[in-house]
Amino acid sequence: MTGASASAADYKTGSRAPKSGHEHGRTPAAHEVAWTGEGVRETPGKTAGPSTVQAFLKLLARSLQHFHTYPPTSPLCVAAVTACQSSLAAVPGIERLLFVVEPRDLRAGEARIGANTVIEFELARRLHSARVSTIEIDRAASIRDLSRFCEDVAAHRSVESALTLAEILAEHGVDRIVLTMAHRPEVLHIGAPSEERSQVLADERERRDSVSIVSGPSIHLYPPDTGWIRTDPGVDLGSVTLPDLAILVDDPTTLATMLLRLADDDPSGAAATPATALERKFNDVTKLFGALEPRLARVMFAKLAGAVLALDTNRRRRLLQTTVLPGLLDGEPGGNVLQDFPDVDLADALSLLLDVETAAPELLATALDRLALPDARRAAMAGLLEERVRAHLAERASGPGGDSALDERTRQLIRVSSGTSSSFEEFCAYDLAIDDGTAEAIARVGPAFLDTDLVSARLECALQLVQLEPSPVLVERLLRPVMEMLGELDRARRFDDVTALLMRLADLAKDLHSPRPDVADSIVSALAGYFDSARIGQLLAMYEADGSQRAAATAIVSAVGVGLATPFVERLKSVERPTLERSLMQLMSEHSAMLAPGLVKHVGEGIPAATAVVVRVLGFAGAGYEKAIESQLAHSDDAVVREAVRALARIGTAEAASVVGALVRQGGPKTQAPAEEALWHFPAEQAHAQMLELLQDRDFVMNQPASVARLLDRAGRAGDRALDPALTGLVPLRFRFWSPALRRVGARAHALLQHR
Repeated sequence: MTGASASAADYKTGSRAPKSGHEHGRTPAAHEVAWTGEGVRETPGKTAGPSTVQAFLKLLARSLQHFHTYPPTSPLCVAAVTACQSSLAAVPGIERLLFVVEPRDLRAGEARIGANTVIEFELARRLHSARVSTIEIDRAASIRDLSRFCEDVAAHRSVESALTLAEILAEHGVDRIVLTMAHRPEVLHIGAPSEERSQVLADERERRDSVSIVSGPSIHLYPPDTGWIRTDPGVDLGSVTLPDLAILVDDPTTLATMLLRLADDDPSGAAATPATALERKFNDVTKLFGALEPRLARVMFAKLAGAVLALDTNRRRRLLQTTVLPGLLDGEPGGNVLQDFPDVDLADALSLLLDVETAAPELLATALDRLALPDARRAAMAGLLEERVRAHLAERASGPGGDSALDERTRQLIRVSSGTSSSFEEFCAYDLAIDDGTAEAIARVGPAFLDTDLVSARLECALQLVQLEPSPVLVERLLRPVMEMLGELDRARRFDDVTALLMRLADLAKDLHSPRPDVADSIVSALAGYFDSARIGQLLAMYEADGSQRAAATAIVSAVGVGLATPFVERLKSVERPTLERSLMQLMSEHSAMLAPGLVKHVGEGIPAATAVVVRVLGFAGAGYEKAIESQLAHSDDAVVREAVRALARIGTAEAASVVGALVRQGGPKTQAPAEEALWHFPAEQAHAQMLELLQDRDFVMNQPASVARLLDRAGRAGDRALDPALTGLVPLRFRFWSPALRRVGARAHALLQHR
């Protein structure tokens, strides 16, 4: 808590309130982050500029607008979040984006983004209204993270919600978008303290400074810097502690009201009355008074006693029963307030202990001892309490005359009934309700526990939790024991159960791919981690066998799907024998379409033989993988290059044909012959289109006449009349006597036209 002349019209965008009036309103340096500033990790290459970041923020604001207008499952919301995630992933050079939330824009370092745009109206204002100070977005944030963020921000109402927006996101498992809630210190009006009070404060501070304090971390009753004090500018109070505040305020009810404001724990959000504040913060007030110098504390407790007595009857009774009297019995400072009660009020307060049905006399005696009253006052209190106890007992049954009320109360706690004794023999008749069927069912309970398959039961429980849990972090924790139990089934050679469980996990990943893609990715990653080299070897051995084992291996691959791509590639890098390599290549080729999305990221890894197999499988997968295959045409190994050319021909699309045609045109020593051969394995339409383009390329014809001649030979066997315009352009080359190779090209073109 800081003493200064302060005003707090709005909360600050820094992480904490400043320490002095000169720094008031300034954001701490830790939050002054440029595109690559403190708290943001860079990656090599280009750094993000304002344009790319602003484009992402606009898409995020548009997504918020859609989520505010349409349900989260609307195609408009899905499309908006997808575009937003793509824009975020395209931001170069920064792993995390950090923005300070201002009322009308977002700030990154000195750059302000979004004023008078959709960023202000849909993003900045909503976050500022939710009391968000900073927002940090990881570039790896998924579509689910962004969707959950937009949904929670659009639905959040800061006044109605008991949780902050940051807490709601954390509960929903969003850890790649981190919100820091704004700190809004309370401003407490003190005014100008009198000279006497200032002197008391100075003496108390001097006493505290002279007391030796054990070294260690500070213990705060409230978070530090929670409040500011508004006082006279001419008064230099410095930093004000809570005991200092108790001296400056000099009124227990006002102090309790201030403490309630500092705690900010009123769930209704409404302003509490002074009586309510005193009732709720009574213990905190007594702790502060107890920390003062004993004589000063005695004065403060006397004022607190007056404040308690000023409460209405019901509220005072409730405070005494729930807080003051239990504190007195436990030896807490709050019990000291009773010492300043008048005798009659003190007797009434202590007599409330008679409502406790167990050991009430002992409680009264203990309470009197804890008060440490002078002998004369204790004797007077004993008489008053005797009257209260007798009056309390008079409302109930009266005891034998001549006994003290305390003894009578003690005897009432022990009651012996002399009525008719009860017989429990009649309960034996309930045994007749247990017939033979019931007895058999009861007898089966014990063996049923022993016969329970604990592994299967635990797996069933874990899978149901995985299906319900929205947080991918918690799902990963749940999947770790699932994979361990799956290994137990594998070691027990329960292959049918293993296959069934793998298929169930794979089906679960497919079902969750759309609603919870992060959870689905976690399941796929767990499946990939389960299949190490040894288990892949077992799978291939099953595939090499015939009958049911081969069918089981195929079923496992079909169930796990793309999750096996990485384990298969790792196996290719360390093949033990050629037969396994052939089996693995055949198995991957049969499931190429399913494995291809996971194989793309492994293209070019490992030994050339492994790369050749991956390229071959991508060729079987079909269209969509031309770029990945094309990247291996420059590989140093000839076998990989030949396999890449054949894979392009196997795909047979126009894009693949264009790549092969470019290889023919380049005329590289390693790619020329395979490319020419592969060109004729394309569909006729694609092959003839590339042939026509090559024959009409004069640079290609003049520089590589031998290749043109081979193409003309294949074209002659095909008999395609669509090539006639290109052949006509080649005929004049037969008169180039100084170039025998070109002369042969022209002669061959002329001959083909003559035989049409």
